[in-house]
Amino acid sequence: EKEDVVLREYFEKHNISNAKKTESGAYYVITMEGTGPEVDNGDSVTVQYAGKTLDGKEFDSSTPESPFIFVCGVGMVITGFDEGIEKLKEGTKATIYIPSSLGYGKEGAKKTDSEYAIEPNANLIFEIEVQKVTKLK
Repeated sequence: EKEDVVLREYFEKHNISNAKKTESGAYYVITMEGTGPEVDNGDSVTVQYAGKTLDGKEFDSSTPESPFIFVCGVGMVITGFDEGIEKLKEGTKATIYIPSSLGYGKEGAKKTDSEYAIEPNANLIFEIEVQKVTKLK
């Protein structure tokens, strides 16, 4: 609940009025609707992405030469990423807002033994472009 309040305050501060909430609490905003197939659990998905914390600090991204390819819904990515991607279709550009409970939680993500790539309890933002959806089923 506390994370939801933080995200809603972020939306208000940044004039984001069209965020839609997933069943378990991630939010997504479609900035450009795609026309390709919808993403379903078990699909192979190719995306370009940039991951940031709410303060705008980028912690990870793909590159045009090296897009990120994963199978949706099988635990290859954090829960909030899977959930947000499932709301999109090929060609869609969107931003996914992930509460820490659907991200890296109270453990965060360590870069080294003493340094975090993602701080504990960090809410995350992913700017996404779904480039390809391959139906595996």
